[in-house]
Amino acid sequence: MLSAVSKNITPLILTGVLSLCPDQVIAQVAGKYSVEPVPPLPRYEIKLSLPEFSVLNSAAQFGIATYGGEANFAVKLSKQDNAVTWTVIVNDVSLIEVWQHWMAQKTTDLLGIVDVNDLDAQQKFALQTTKSVNAKISYALANPVWDAVRLSGLVTEKDGRWFIQSEHGD
Repeated sequence: MLSAVSKNITPLILTGVLSLCPDQVIAQVAGKYSVEPVPPLPRYEIKLSLPEFSVLNSAAQFGIATYGGEANFAVKLSKQDNAVTWTVIVNDVSLIEVWQHWMAQKTTDLLGIVDVNDLDAQQKFALQTTKSVNAKISYALANPVWDAVRLSGLVTEKDGRWFIQSEHGD
């Protein structure tokens, strides 16, 4: 017996999965076939300036060189308010969490090489940029981006659970 489990939906006991698609699972439940939508996963977007992107990229390179693995993300460049914005798009929450650790290590390294009592303009800029990147990573983690999903049908409640019943009775 298989069990479909997600953080955001009630588990559904399946007696057999017939097909697995990116957006739905067709299953036989108690002798009746039904189409169950798979909840979309969020993505995380970090909007950065070029110096901020350089710091984030450096942290990723450091983390992978030190610990191995990979960092799978997309970068979108766009012009916003007369400046180019680097939007880093991450589909895996684990990468965002690991990036926080990599950034903490890079921040510690930076603090170890500067004299905080006598900062020049370049050192102040480096610290401000690192602080900004850390804040933007935390913001992205706390504010995932969800794709809109459109469902139509009659909303009903049974035993404290809400359902959407389509025209076809599904």
